[in-house]
Amino acid sequence: MTARADTAVSSVSRSRFEEFLLASIGEDGNDSGMQLSVLSALARQNVDPWEEAASLSSVPSEMATQRLTSLIAALPKGRSTCPEPGVNAARLIALLPRAASPDVRSRMTLLRRGAGQTWTARQVTVYVIILAVILALQWFVATRPGAGPHHQASGPTRGIASSATELRNAGR
Repeated sequence: MTARADTAVSSVSRSRFEEFLLASIGEDGNDSGMQLSVLSALARQNVDPWEEAASLSSVPSEMATQRLTSLIAALPKGRSTCPEPGVNAARLIALLPRAASPDVRSRMTLLRRGAGQTWTARQVTVYVIILAVILALQWFVATRPGAGPHHQASGPTRGIASSATELRNAGR
């Protein structure tokens, strides 16, 4: 993929997680009265917020809730006034877009990954075999009796033409 296409895909996928990442976990514990967002909490723990959001949205809700609960609970004391990390995590996980069925997700992954890949030896071999079969069929059709462009007609048409020619020649 080009850098521009990669950026477009990235911004589309990032925007899917905005509601989750901008949601409040609770008040920041430093007496400022500011709300602490999921984005800030993850960044403070050196976790990429968008990668974590994508990861959480791709696993079952229970697993995602457990993971987010542990991330919230791991915030340094005084950083958040979140009373119930588990309840809060369940509320936040509900904001994530749920991934499509595994078949759809894997097809999309294949499409994204396949955009810049080269052909494998197996693919080349299959295409060469198909090409050889097509060429052999064309050769067979072109060389069978009665298929050439200069071949004389056979059957009743030839018999009539031959008879007419013989009658003309006999009358001379």
